[in-house]
Amino acid sequence: MRSISLRSAQKPPKQNDSMSIFSMSSSFGENNRMLDGLFINLPRIKFVDPTFERTLLAHEWLSLSDIYRSNRTSLATVNPSLAHSLENYHVPTAAAAINTLCRVDGKSDLVFTTKELFEYNFKREANAALVGRFTDGLAPRLRAYLDGRACSTG
Repeated sequence: MRSISLRSAQKPPKQNDSMSIFSMSSSFGENNRMLDGLFINLPRIKFVDPTFERTLLAHEWLSLSDIYRSNRTSLATVNPSLAHSLENYHVPTAAAAINTLCRVDGKSDLVFTTKELFEYNFKREANAALVGRFTDGLAPRLRAYLDGRACSTG
């Protein structure tokens, strides 16, 4: 019986594909919309990844892009303009990296809808209101022990 390695059966990604994704996403100019589209569509892409290495790397690229977008880096506090230019370079690089990691030959059912984002935001606001009501009901003596970061609502 002959076994076939999955690595040899997959076509290697074309270098031109990654460069074209990078140039298109660089010229798009709306990093927030591009990241939202990546966040929504990455779980919908059907590709073979038995060790979950590519999935892990793709989500790490997205996580770092989200950190740059939210300006939660020490660079953003020291030099916001440099952090913004770094974000403008990193987000297209992340899009190209995710394309390289999760590329499929067939047609994918990718979508961009803001409905899911509105639903996530609605749930986040509902949870924030619940946490707010809970902390308001605590005695002032107990509320003094709460750290603002421990019950983050925003």
